Amino acid sequence: YICLSHCWGETQPITTTPETLHERKSSIAIDTLPKTYKDAIMLTRALSKRYLWIDSLCIVQAPHPNPDWERESAKMGWIFRNAFCTISASAATTGSEGCFSSELRFTKSVPVSVQCRTSDYSGTVFFSLIPSEKLLPNNSFREQMLKAPVNTRGWCLQEQILASRIIHCCPDQIYVQCNKHVVGENGYIFDYARKSPLPPLLKHFLPPPGIYCGHMKRCFYFNRAWCTVTEMYSHRHLTQDSDRLPAISGLASALQLLVDDRYFAGLWLSCLHRQLLWFGYLDKQIYSPYRAPSWSWISH
Repeated sequence: YICLSHCWGETQPITTTPETLHERKSSIAIDTLPKTYKDAIMLTRALSKRYLWIDSLCIVQAPHPNPDWERESAKMGWIFRNAFCTISASAATTGSEGCFSSELRFTKSVPVSVQCRTSDYSGTVFFSLIPSEKLLPNNSFREQMLKAPVNTRGWCLQEQILASRIIHCCPDQIYVQCNKHVVGENGYIFDYARKSPLPPLLKHFLPPPGIYCGHMKRCFYFNRAWCTVTEMYSHRHLTQDSDRLPAISGLASALQLLVDDRYFAGLWLSCLHRQLLWFGYLDKQIYSPYRAPSWSWISH
């Protein structure tokens, strides 16, 4: 299966509710879906996968208390981590905008005609050469990721970290991300060794393989990656403020299996003395109603 990572926008997209659950189990008319969902379905079919997981459809949306949401939201980390890939509607602010930009892509493409002769064809073949990396603006991928609407949504952070691979649908082209590189349609390769606009991957929480590290060194790598996560996450928005802890609980569960550490409301026992040194840039108030202990950065 494939997952969709996207921004809902201010207007709630089509959802599954207790009233529509029976109907959803029977069928969903594609014509009734917003453009982002339709594009994701098309891409899923192009990749020869049968199933597409979309949060608003696969989790029952209802006022709290919502047992289905509590149960399924706790599984979201597992869902994204085990998907074949994640489609990220990176440039869309709402579900109606679609995955693919309406802007003219590759405006500097060059048409080329080539005389071709094979066993079953003889004539002229036309090609369109897309621009190389040198013809695109410098740091194009980095700039687009920094501005991407999907990177303002709190839930999307753990989706990005846990995904095995991501298809980023950006305004200028599509980029495919794996555990080593990001590759664009035009052959552009973005290496994680450069300063990355992307959140750290799970492997970045551990020392590089083949290097012996003691406890202090392992804590250094883990704390550095987690501090990056907390800074990125605290800049993002959530529709429901009560989701502040649940929206990274899947990541925390995955990390507990990876490093055998104890997790306390946004902080880790092995690095607790360092992670308690946080401070808020703007908001100095503790949120009400209660959502986390006052010593946690999540409470502010």
